[in-house]
Amino acid sequence: MLRQYFTLEGTGVAAYNDNVPALQEVSRANQLLKNTTEKRDGRYTTGLLWAEDEVCFPDSLPMAKRRLLALERKLEKDEHLQKEVYDQVQMYIEKGFEHEATNEELVEAPRDRTKTCGDIEKMFHQVRIRQQDTRQRFLFRLNRNDPPKTYLMDVATFGATCSPCSAQYVMHLNADQHKETYPEASAAIKLKTYMDDYFDSCDTVEEANMRAKQVQFIHSQAGFNMRNWLSNVRKALEGLQGFGRSQTKSIEIGQREPFPRVLGLIWDTTTDTIKFATKWQPDLKPYATGERRPTKRIVLRIVISLFDPLGLKSPALIHGRIIMQDLWRSGIDWDAELSDPEFRKWQRRVGLLPGLQELSIPRWFFLNAASIDYSNIQLHVFTDASELGYGCAAYLRMVSGTNIHCSLVMARSKVAPLKHLSIPRLELEAALLGARLMNTVSESLEFQIVQKYIHTDSEVVLSWIRSPTREFKQFVACRVGEILTLTELNHWRHVPSKENPADCLTKWCKETAILQNGMWLHGPQFLYQPETAWPPQKFIQPTTEEQRGYVMVHVAVDDNRINLDAERFSKWRVLVRTIAILQRFVTNCKRKAEGRSLLTLKPTKLQQRCIKKHIPAVQTPLSSEEYERAETLIWRFTQEEAYPSEVRKLRDDLGKEPHAPGELERCSPLYALTPYADEHGVLRVSSRICRAKQIEYNTRYPIILPEKHSITLLLVKDYHHRFRHANRETVVNELRQRFHIKHLRSCVSSVMKKC
Repeated sequence: MLRQYFTLEGTGVAAYNDNVPALQEVSRANQLLKNTTEKRDGRYTTGLLWAEDEVCFPDSLPMAKRRLLALERKLEKDEHLQKEVYDQVQMYIEKGFEHEATNEELVEAPRDRTKTCGDIEKMFHQVRIRQQDTRQRFLFRLNRNDPPKTYLMDVATFGATCSPCSAQYVMHLNADQHKETYPEASAAIKLKTYMDDYFDSCDTVEEANMRAKQVQFIHSQAGFNMRNWLSNVRKALEGLQGFGRSQTKSIEIGQREPFPRVLGLIWDTTTDTIKFATKWQPDLKPYATGERRPTKRIVLRIVISLFDPLGLKSPALIHGRIIMQDLWRSGIDWDAELSDPEFRKWQRRVGLLPGLQELSIPRWFFLNAASIDYSNIQLHVFTDASELGYGCAAYLRMVSGTNIHCSLVMARSKVAPLKHLSIPRLELEAALLGARLMNTVSESLEFQIVQKYIHTDSEVVLSWIRSPTREFKQFVACRVGEILTLTELNHWRHVPSKENPADCLTKWCKETAILQNGMWLHGPQFLYQPETAWPPQKFIQPTTEEQRGYVMVHVAVDDNRINLDAERFSKWRVLVRTIAILQRFVTNCKRKAEGRSLLTLKPTKLQQRCIKKHIPAVQTPLSSEEYERAETLIWRFTQEEAYPSEVRKLRDDLGKEPHAPGELERCSPLYALTPYADEHGVLRVSSRICRAKQIEYNTRYPIILPEKHSITLLLVKDYHHRFRHANRETVVNELRQRFHIKHLRSCVSSVMKKC
């Protein structure tokens, strides 16, 4: 199942369907429903959807007896559960959902179709099963001293695979019977009912009240009882049967009263907004908050448990699926804990979840708009891909007078397939997903879309779309062909990556932590500008060639790296000031290139000539921040010289949490110190004292320095002079409050002897 979850084409939006013939099983099911469904005494009766006309099952009576005994042992341990089960069975008997089988029925009913049933949904119980198909039997007894009795189910049950299909067919058939009298309500039932939930929207309170009453009446003609009505306007539901009952489907996310749940989403009817819950079961909470290290199995439970049918929180969820795929690819055991690098990724990912609870997304796309202009609505889809995944997001843009409103409609994201694909091909997958999403959204909305646009930052994809598909390889040709079937060439536009909201679906960025007023929920800034101010479109040359991958060798240059000969300095303070002045020079070079004023200590002759050339200079002494940056550079230089391999390994996880140090070889001189690299790349010690939050940061995480390095000796000498050539323990104590130097006492003694 997990392998299928990560397949390439499992996108969650419908692919293009050009009148593909129905499967034989579907045709058979439709024919059975048509031939066996009829209305009797105000209720519909239908037949079960057997896969074959003659089916032989093994005798399940012994298994049913064993399950009955097991159930009775369980109920004996829980009196409350026992009462609920007995009351439920008794209620089913009283309402005619089931009855005790007579001897004649047991003889007539072939034993090879006996099966046990489970939990029951009341919607299914309104659909009766024709007599020749009432073969679903179960054993039960209200008294342990009585022999087990056999009961027959007279209605569709939750345990039967065909029950949802049968119930939907009956509901649609009943709606069709009233389409002439109530055309709008009949159409609404067929288009806006999702299993047993009806979700609709109207422009006025009066229209909503009338629609709801008509829908309720039509359902009542088939025995369906609509209840638990909800609305963002209470007046719209007054007078409805079943209005005002306690809601059985609600979620509590920290507020005083639980919010109702509609189609799996939390709906705050007072503000007419959608919210998300991040409450966890007690056994999962420590792992979902990053307090405990999860196993592969627990990671899967948490990742799959987050429900997001519209993809509104995709940026925060896609990274969980990426971690799950990495664990799947690594082949670790299901009950093995995550390694340190994987756990750090997991902690960063679960750190996004609390922020989801604070989100409040308007249910109506243009909730705050002063007026609605349906004649000027555009649909914008953005696509993007990386080696980690690909995705797309759809936005509605409405121009009403001088006001422009944009809102996220739907999004889809997918991790990159286990089989490696090139970036251009992944970008093409994202483009195809975007084309399908545009088609799905357009067909789902009730109002007309005036203009449609699909934005991508891939010039290769735009080039492929403009080229003859017959000259491509099969992978590209099939996808380009479907894209051209779903879209027009004038729909496609190039967009810079920084203005592409889908970028947060494929890589970690600021918008990954979804912001209430950020680009993800409201679209890029250029959509709020006139079309003349949108990113300009450049000419894309059509091509049928796929880009080949090349391996490029490059050297990363660290702007903060210095080449320092500490032997040339006799005083620590002179060294720090010299580095600070060099940094000031680099800063001035950048400011000069930008045409900004120079920061000088005391203008030199060269600087004075620059001033004469109308480049202003401001006499500014070195600041404390500049001195601190100079010291940071010196610490980095010292550690790079003394511990090169440790620095390279630890800086790969730059800025990670101190309590999760990187793994070093046991032979490393720093192994026992559990070091980590802070946000500046300086190696520090992580020990038990770090838990003392009241102590200063440098004392809890002292900087690591080699004992015999020339810079370390300059530092010790400076402390010795600063404290008036005091005794050794005073200098040792002061140094230990900020630095970790091995054999510090002997180092201080050596400096004191040379003083």
